[in-house]
Amino acid sequence: MGEGFIGEIAARREDVFVESPASDPRIAELGSLMIPIRSLLAAPLVNDGKVSGVMCAVNSKNGSMPFTHEQFTRFKFIASQVVLAQNIMRVYATLSEQQRIGQELTFARNLQQSLIPQGSPVWGKFEIHAFTRASKEVSGDFFDFVEIDKNRLLVVIGDACGKGIPACMIMAMTRAFIRAGIARFTTLKNMLKELNENLYRDTSAERYITLGCCLIDKEESTIEYARAGHTPLLMYLREHIREINPDGAGLGLLPGELADFDTLCTGIGPGTTMLMFTDGLNEATNKKEEEYGISRLTDIYSRSCQAGKTPNEVIQDIMDNIDQFSVSEGK
Repeated sequence: MGEGFIGEIAARREDVFVESPASDPRIAELGSLMIPIRSLLAAPLVNDGKVSGVMCAVNSKNGSMPFTHEQFTRFKFIASQVVLAQNIMRVYATLSEQQRIGQELTFARNLQQSLIPQGSPVWGKFEIHAFTRASKEVSGDFFDFVEIDKNRLLVVIGDACGKGIPACMIMAMTRAFIRAGIARFTTLKNMLKELNENLYRDTSAERYITLGCCLIDKEESTIEYARAGHTPLLMYLREHIREINPDGAGLGLLPGELADFDTLCTGIGPGTTMLMFTDGLNEATNKKEEEYGISRLTDIYSRSCQAGKTPNEVIQDIMDNIDQFSVSEGK
């Protein structure tokens, strides 16, 4: 630890991007390799405060071209997944079956909770409130707030296919892809197309995620909405509910040339509210396996808005109504 170029990276726990030998003379220390080093990426693998190794990539596949900063971002994300894999391997090696399952669920639950924002941003005249409650130990549902610039905020809600740890991992990948690419954000459509290409490439055929994206511009008082196979956006406007359903398939289902996404942009005035949700609401069932449905959700949402309730009170009304339905006998 601390000896040589790689040992120094481990000791300092620093991510390193070397574009050329001229930019970092320490590369000369690795001259014993069989191939000349033209560009290098390195990331220490830190697990529970301890360094378990250093992951390196040498020379881009583009011949004499150095690695790019985008590749460096992806490389660091891959390094975090290696640490995750090490954790899981350690669990399998040291615990009995039931203990291992409990440990994995605890780890995944802690991971999921760490990725969900603990508060809601203040964004000009817009009030933003969020609520989540998992039906199992872990799920594929998530939401996020990503600031693009001083005026624009991206609000994202997603629902990965399936339940448990696999869905949680897809959720974590999607969130990481969004945040890694937000610095070069252009449009919602382009962002969703890039997300789809990444997930289609990196996940199996049965794994996908639905997504709803709302871009809030506080200077222009507008919102732009796009979705990828997700539930509709409900908007309460002038005592009426509008369902906003732009076209778009779930992310990871179709190759890039077949995937396309529509968007809708509208101005927002005082008294307008919007509801983004996952199908955990409308697909909640009662004792007769009847689904709660969009119509019941729309009704309670409309009545709460008409009563002039605060966003938190609207959310509470919806959850209370769903809980009452879930324990009912139905028709």
